[in-house]
This record gives sequence, structure tokens and C-alpha cells, in this order.
Amino acid sequence: MTIEKNQRALAQLSAIYRPGTLNLIGRRPGMGKTTLAFQLVTETQLPTAYFSLEMRSDQLLIHYGNGKCPEWIHLDDTATLTVDSVWEKVRQLRETYDIRWVIIDYLQLMTSSQLYPNREGEIAHIIQELKNMAEDLHVAVIVLTQLMRTVEMRDDLRPTLQDLPNWNRIGQWVDDVRLYP
Repeated sequence: MTIEKNQRALAQLSAIYRPGTLNLIGRRPGMGKTTLAFQLVTETQLPTAYFSLEMRSDQLLIHYGNGKCPEWIHLDDTATLTVDSVWEKVRQLRETYDIRWVIIDYLQLMTSSQLYPNREGEIAHIIQELKNMAEDLHVAVIVLTQLMRTVEMRDDLRPTLQDLPNWNRIGQWVDDVRLYP
């Protein structure tokens, strides 16, 4: 994504992520989900809880934040987060720092404290609970998600909702979806 396109995307995203909403940003693996999310929080300067399940916070800051964490971003790089633990951490951060946004980087690495017979049911539960958290704590939750690799097998690389894993089970809870090649 060019810098100009990225700036337009950032402006659009910051305008729509309102308290109480659950939002998905989907991209193919390795195509810059973390870059886009970190730029978004850096440029909007809204108090944000950023949960990085894939990358340690020091790595994240070296790649995207010049080694320093802005004071309005509260990074958590706990690799094995459950929805319950995120909810509790966000509740505390909301009370202490008036957190407005919550970034989950990324959905497929999150787990539920409940046992499910399959991953699809677990992801559906996670999304539903993240929506409940957004409404209950009055924050915008922005969840990064990987698109399925099937998009790479088509001539037209523009992603569709069907490229989101479990879209038929999670779509009812999501307020906004942004898909990028």
C-alpha cells in the first residue's frame, strides 16, 4: 500500500471507529496489518490498549515506533491472551487512562477460556465477547485478522468477506470490516 493510500485509509478508519463498535481489518499474511494498525494509533493519538499476540512489544516499537512507545499507547505482548484477560485489562486501563481504542493483533492467535469442539466455534465466541466488551466498556475494538490464502489463488486479489475465516459465524457481531489486499 502506498503512503498516500495508507494516509487515506488511516483517515477513514479513525473517523468510523466509535465507542461500542467492533471492527475488523483483514489482510493477507505478511501484508502490513500491524503496520496499518500501529500507524493508525500513532496518528490519531487516542488512548489505546494495543494487544500484540504475535510480536513482542520491543520488536513492535523497533519496527514501527522508533524504539519508543507513545504515552497514549499501552502495549501488552502477552502471547496467550484470552477474552476474559483482555476484558479485565481493558477495564483497568479504561478506569486509569480513559482508553478509547483496543487493538487486538491478531484474531487467529487469541484464545477463549472455554473449551470448544472446533476452532470455528471458539472464534465465534471470541468475536461475540469482544463485541460485548466494546459495548460494556464503551471502547472501539479493532481486531486484525488474516485473510484465508484462497485470495492468493485468484486472478483478482481484491479480498471479499468470504476470504475472512468464519465470516458466516462472526459477521453478525461486527460493525465495520475493512479488507485490504
